[in-house]
Amino acid sequence: MNHSKSSHYTTITIIQYIASVLIILVHCGRLFQHEGLHFFVKSMLCRAAVPFFLITTGYFLYKKSSQLPNYQEGYIRRLLKQYLFWSLIYLPYALLFLYQQKTPLVFVPIALVGALLYIGTCYHLWYFPSLLTGIWIINLLSKHKKILLSFGALLLLYSFGALETYSAYMENTLIGNLYFSYRQVFFTTRNGLFYSPIFIWSGFILAQNSHRSIFQKHLPVKLSLSTLLFCLEGWFVFQHQGDDKNFFFSLIPFSLFFLALILQSKQPICSQEKLIRFLTHKNFLLHPAFLEAIKGLSPKFFDGYEITGLVLFAITYAMTSFAALTLWKLSRRNTRQLAGGGTA
Repeated sequence: MNHSKSSHYTTITIIQYIASVLIILVHCGRLFQHEGLHFFVKSMLCRAAVPFFLITTGYFLYKKSSQLPNYQEGYIRRLLKQYLFWSLIYLPYALLFLYQQKTPLVFVPIALVGALLYIGTCYHLWYFPSLLTGIWIINLLSKHKKILLSFGALLLLYSFGALETYSAYMENTLIGNLYFSYRQVFFTTRNGLFYSPIFIWSGFILAQNSHRSIFQKHLPVKLSLSTLLFCLEGWFVFQHQGDDKNFFFSLIPFSLFFLALILQSKQPICSQEKLIRFLTHKNFLLHPAFLEAIKGLSPKFFDGYEITGLVLFAITYAMTSFAALTLWKLSRRNTRQLAGGGTA
């Protein structure tokens, strides 16, 4: 997300870049042989990345919408265009997946429409429909001024989604059976109904109330307590791991106070901030193309051995960064040529 033309949010830009690298890492399979270390890095550290993107999106979306009445409509249009473009780019991946699942040809169009509306044509594109749905839900809730009521409703939705993380504790229970029935149809609760709204809403709330004492005083202490809760919750989940580990309740206050502390701190000056934002954007969008190509081709070159883990991450990150930097240089060259009237 572009924060401003003359940005005052350098720290956020840098952390978003780090978060985009963690998103690449989470898609690289098993990272460490040690169970605890693997869980901490992949299921805790990496899982904090998407909530940070969501809460910063909510924060800046509210701030800019307050200044420019039509900003949100334009933002959603740009988001939709971007989503449709990348859905087409990754359409071959979706078709290959359906072929591998032996999906009958007559059901392929239905499956593609379902993917477009829900989880995307590639696994990372779920973020777009989730973000769009989350914004729609927050707009509905914004008509009601009762903050506690809105928070309660969003927390209830998030709690159902968290059954994905806590499914091992919910076996043979009524709520567990309800979740397992849901999962058989919709695959995951990580979506725009259960996952993203509470983080987007938190960004809205911070933007509305950043001047209040709760977001001004003792923020290091509040963030430290949130981090401790996150570690304790991680330990609890580690004992009996569920279907996936996207939902942590402690990530809600952690993300909120982390962003509040960043906003309160002095921002460093960085002349390459636009470049960092560009690389962040391309890290997220491009990395599955390289990652899946490496996984698919490596057995052919290494006697059936499929590259995975940290080696897969290192190669994917290097190739994605190279491609992103190349695109950046090309875009800058085109910009200079247009500015110069089309001359070289």
